[in-house]
Amino acid sequence: MEIYFATTNTGKLLSFQRDLRKYDVKITQLALDVPERDQAML
Repeated sequence: MEIYFATTNTGKLLSFQRDLRKYDVKITQLALDVPERDQAML
């Protein structure tokens, strides 16, 4: 299985990869600048 993860935050990517490693999931980073929910509400 492959999951595309839209983030520029390398720490979040590494954490996600570490947590899903045991399930044989490939995480592919899409380096998109996605505003966080709180910032989008301003």
